[in-house]
Amino acid sequence: MDNEIIVLCIGSNKIYGDSLGPRTAEKLTLINNDCIIYGNMRKSINGNNLAGYVSMLRSRHPDAVIVAVDACLTTHTEDVGLVKLLPYGVNAGKAVKQDALPVGEISVIGIVGEYNSDVYATLNSVSPALMDELVEKAAILTSLAVKRLKNGMSIAETIV
Repeated sequence: MDNEIIVLCIGSNKIYGDSLGPRTAEKLTLINNDCIIYGNMRKSINGNNLAGYVSMLRSRHPDAVIVAVDACLTTHTEDVGLVKLLPYGVNAGKAVKQDALPVGEISVIGIVGEYNSDVYATLNSVSPALMDELVEKAAILTSLAVKRLKNGMSIAETIV
């Protein structure tokens, strides 16, 4: 594949359960040099600036494939702790009822908790052990996606 691969790590460094994207970016910078990474713990991409970043990326990297990395909530308790590599983008901001902005052609989502009426309390109560595990899995799946894309291979749904 000749197109650039952008890994867009979405999330807030101020809300622990929403920091999966930025934390994954920090890990990816150590293990993967085959992509361009946007969003990290020092410069997070979140609901306040996501639309601007997406516009900038489409302008600067018009032919790039975007792999979006984000935290999400679930309605199925048994899914908490899973990380999914999906052959489509994410709707960032959906859990906090922001206008869901579709982002990316590929996504890596880490399920940090169960959706309920107090989303912010859920996001702020994610355990450090769970977050560490999710970041590790998300970094591995994101690296896998980048390698597959670089080799012209398709992305199949993968769950770990």
